[in-house]
Amino acid sequence: MLFRFNIQGAIPHPSNPAEEAWLDDLRARLRVLKSHCVVINEGEINKENITNFTYHICYHDEGEGHSPCGQEIEI
Repeated sequence: MLFRFNIQGAIPHPSNPAEEAWLDDLRARLRVLKSHCVVINEGEINKENITNFTYHICYHDEGEGHSPCGQEIEI
């Protein structure tokens, strides 16, 4: 039996050192979670390697003609 997570969201860019520290701590905790992830049914025909921990800078909130999103960065 496994816990399977699907987490996706968007938060405002940090605007002060406390918010930046909080985000750095979150990334560190996510790296720990990622280190515990497994490949589902490894070695089987129905193998699922669903471990995907990335983030990017998004500009979709800036309206039409916005800059393209930044490159995906691995956590």
